[in-house]
Amino acid sequence: MVISKTTGLELKWENGTAKSLVTDRGEVTADAFVLAEGVNSLLSMKSGIKRILPLILRYRP
Repeated sequence: MVISKTTGLELKWENGTAKSLVTDRGEVTADAFVLAEGVNSLLSMKSGIKRILPLILRYRP
């Protein structure tokens, strides 16, 4: 599912996994989320993802 023209406000976590996303249009649950925030990555910064993302991108098993 793709939801456009919607502002993500907060990721809700359970055991280290994002389980739902609170938006300006309600709450969405899913198995995975793709955050396409662009330059203003406010949700990524608020949830702590922005801080760890460079580490994840460098990880090569």
